[in-house]
Amino acid sequence: MNFINEISNNLNKINPAELTDIYGALYANNSSCAIYMDGQVGGRSLEGLKIGTHDLSPLVEKYMIYCAGDSHSPGRTITEIFDNMGKVCKKCNYLCASGTGKSDDPYRNLTELAGNNKSDILLNLITSYPDSPMGNIIQEQDGNVLELKGRKSNNNKNGDYIKEGLLEDELELAITELTSVISRGISQEIEPNEFYEYYKNTIDEIKTTQYNIGELQGTEEYKALLENLIDPVKSVFSCGRSVDNDILKMSNIRLGHVRPLTMNLLGIDPNAVLRIGANRNYVIGESCTPNMDENSILLCVSKSGTGKIEKYLGDAHKIGAECFLVTEEGSAENAKTLKLDTHNFYTDSCFLLSTILTDLGYKLIDEGVEVNEAVLKALHVKDKI
Repeated sequence: MNFINEISNNLNKINPAELTDIYGALYANNSSCAIYMDGQVGGRSLEGLKIGTHDLSPLVEKYMIYCAGDSHSPGRTITEIFDNMGKVCKKCNYLCASGTGKSDDPYRNLTELAGNNKSDILLNLITSYPDSPMGNIIQEQDGNVLELKGRKSNNNKNGDYIKEGLLEDELELAITELTSVISRGISQEIEPNEFYEYYKNTIDEIKTTQYNIGELQGTEEYKALLENLIDPVKSVFSCGRSVDNDILKMSNIRLGHVRPLTMNLLGIDPNAVLRIGANRNYVIGESCTPNMDENSILLCVSKSGTGKIEKYLGDAHKIGAECFLVTEEGSAENAKTLKLDTHNFYTDSCFLLSTILTDLGYKLIDEGVEVNEAVLKALHVKDKI
């Protein structure tokens, strides 16, 4: 789990002034606050923002939150969105995560806002490149840019590559943890001038996360999940509700990068076009998913492990699918349960699912399959990574 150490080091190196400025902008104090979260729709950075800010959802008296890609956006253009949010909230924030600082849609949105002189909007960007096109726009508009480093090298392969996670895991998971701590600070009404101290104390929780995941790695349930994921014949169906669904969407992007490499075990070069289990990775409800069968894996994430999740697991079990549940509180009669002992279930689930996929990468290396940046990117040229 070297990549979790890297994330922890990364978060500890954040500039205190940059962090305090963004926190102060988002902190509502005694006024109402609107936040529009932006990023490339379908990308992991935006999903990380959504998951991390989940703790703001109950604060309905103070916070109005929208996200790029929402079907109920308060406007057809970014300018119209902020005009409408400004009618009901005194404070309006644009919060964007873009590792490169030049993501297509967010860049267009920022250009439009700057061109329309929307000086009443607080602009905030989390990026690895402060001097990027988006970073320059925000600095010209006196906004806040927080630098958050990502992968150090794209040229390593196999174990040396995976120790930093897969593709931009390090950055995307850091965004999730960072915004989770910010959101919890806001919900606990930590004043901006006291937030950095709170932040430094809180991110130590990653050590506990790492320990808990390490305990799970030794379980039979964890090993069984890996053995199923490495089988190129099996299709993967993921299921969760609300924020759990966002977690699985974030993870499914990486499933689509890594599992096609299992075709090598059949002597087949990875090919995104082939109708084979390794290419069939679905989040239930997010696309036209086919029916499950006995060559399927159902992976559910649910803090409680109850409700509709129980029905999905029961139905999948009846047809012979392999069933797994990631949970904090629940258990399932029809599934192998990976129980996270945590007080920050949603963020920790992201860390766990990424660990599972890095371990899948290590298993592939042990089988003689090469894993590197070029191989992973070649499988999904259009993906937001």
